[in-house]
Amino acid sequence: MFVNEPQVVPIAAQSSNIEVIIVDTQDKLDGLEKELSKAGLISFDTETTSTEEMQAGIVGISLAVKAGQAYYIPVGHTSGNNLPIKNVIAALTPSMTNPKIGKVAHNAKYDYIMLARYGLVTTPLTFDTMLAEFIIDPSSRNLGLKNLVLARLGEEMTHIEELIGKGKNQLSMADISIESVAPYAAADAETVLRLIPILEKDLVRQNGTKLLAEIEMPLVPVLAEMEMTGIMLDLPFFKKMSQELTLRMAEIEKRVFESVGKPFNLNSTQQLSDVLFTHLRLDPPDKGRKTASGHYSTSADVLEMLRGKHPVVDMILENRELSKIRSTYVDSLPVAVDAQTGRVHTSYSQTGAVTGRISSSNPNLQNIPIRTEEGRRVRNGFIAEKGSVLLSVDYSQIELRIVAHMAEDETMLAAFKAGEDIHATTAAAVYGIDLGSVTKEMRRHAKAINFGLIYGMSAFGLTRTTDLTLAESERFVKTYFEKFPGVKKYLDGIRQLAAQQGYVETLLGRRRYFPALQGKLNQQLKNREEREAINAPIQGTAADIMKIAMLKIPPVLKAAGLKAKMLLQVHDELVLECPKEEMEQTARLVQETMSNAYPLSIPLSTEARSGQSWGGMQVLD
Repeated sequence: MFVNEPQVVPIAAQSSNIEVIIVDTQDKLDGLEKELSKAGLISFDTETTSTEEMQAGIVGISLAVKAGQAYYIPVGHTSGNNLPIKNVIAALTPSMTNPKIGKVAHNAKYDYIMLARYGLVTTPLTFDTMLAEFIIDPSSRNLGLKNLVLARLGEEMTHIEELIGKGKNQLSMADISIESVAPYAAADAETVLRLIPILEKDLVRQNGTKLLAEIEMPLVPVLAEMEMTGIMLDLPFFKKMSQELTLRMAEIEKRVFESVGKPFNLNSTQQLSDVLFTHLRLDPPDKGRKTASGHYSTSADVLEMLRGKHPVVDMILENRELSKIRSTYVDSLPVAVDAQTGRVHTSYSQTGAVTGRISSSNPNLQNIPIRTEEGRRVRNGFIAEKGSVLLSVDYSQIELRIVAHMAEDETMLAAFKAGEDIHATTAAAVYGIDLGSVTKEMRRHAKAINFGLIYGMSAFGLTRTTDLTLAESERFVKTYFEKFPGVKKYLDGIRQLAAQQGYVETLLGRRRYFPALQGKLNQQLKNREEREAINAPIQGTAADIMKIAMLKIPPVLKAAGLKAKMLLQVHDELVLECPKEEMEQTARLVQETMSNAYPLSIPLSTEARSGQSWGGMQVLD
């Protein structure tokens, strides 16, 4: 098949009967422009050459203003009547930027970025069917449009594979004929209009209308701007680090061979199992756990349990860690740099975590390890452009502050209000000593329980994160609850509430459902759901507060005439890039905005750092 020869694909019959209008002449485009100007709501969607929004080209745009009818504008097919994209953008801009006409879509951020790259910044975004479904049920399996339409409208839609195929035979959407793509694209825009009233009813029933309208929808363009801005990488740094890691791994391998007395493949489970358990005669931590080939497991958790039992184990763990850092970050991140922008662009998702936290992918810039020296070094490769600096502002112990606020525990609230170190205060209370006598080890135990309780950890769980015995852990937990009775009352209350109503809520009303707590399913599942139910309101509230801060920061910076841009969001941290001379004023404004994002009974505390690289930042006073 010639590249320019369009594929006419027979479209699977769709249960809805949509009138599809192909807009392939200037006259039709003029007519569409008039129709859009009279609309109360415009549903929009783009067909593109790939799912990578920073690299993809637009093949066509579909629009719908009423149920039963949709328009398809071809702009990038390899054959047929395409309209020049410049003319199309010019025709769509008045309506797609009209503040009185709401714009709706499914996964709006993708199509927003696609159009923005061609010069059309769509506004206002008023409804996203994917985000609505997520708010209604964060664990929904119907976040994809095709599944959602089947579940909510009972209609089977054409799947993209039916058009472009899959695997090595997959075609580009540009190579499919306009006549084949038009009904598929039109349905994507039209079904959104019919889904909205159904989803709106559920949002009202589940108290999610405000969350969608005031947090999630306004956040879409904010995240889109962050994605399009991207962050610079120091490519020579990554090249040098890759070479260093390769040398170190070769040295470790050599030391392992010398220690064992023979060479073998460190990445072979079977060979490593033979070396550890037959040759070195180490005791397998779990004798019942064998691989399909009959060898004892050498998984990460097995090796962790063997740590310290033989130098070879520690060397293999170090080798694995270095290998992971090299392959996942050091070698992969430079490949992800966009050829046109010279920056790396992550993709943020508002539906990637059931707690409501924003997640990052392709590449994931939120999980760069910070517990090890090599992991922290990776951050040195993220840099500011010439004349600018990176500024990081993060919330200090936000989840514990939320616990103190929700639990209304007087001791904890007093400690935060006094600006005390909460872990030292906890240790002093539990050990019955004054603050000045708290040792590092005591503080470490207190920190483990402070954070552990947020995740529903038991006394047994505490033994796994500290060197305390089970009896000592039980005594520690018991004393902790005696000293912080408000926390115990709150945790017991959440367990009870989750079991009674089957869901819990954040301070802003974000719900998460736990059906197992009301069912008669196995105890293990109930225990897991109970732990998650304890954590959901805390972590979810922290996520909501971060989102509110992210919404407030851009207008505050703009009003002050500052050029700073948000680049990254990593859990409780925001990374911005700003001109060197504006750094102090920017830091002050961002800290102020984040601290006042949401009123708690104790202040939200932040720490600001800045530097030329993400890893080489210094704390600002």
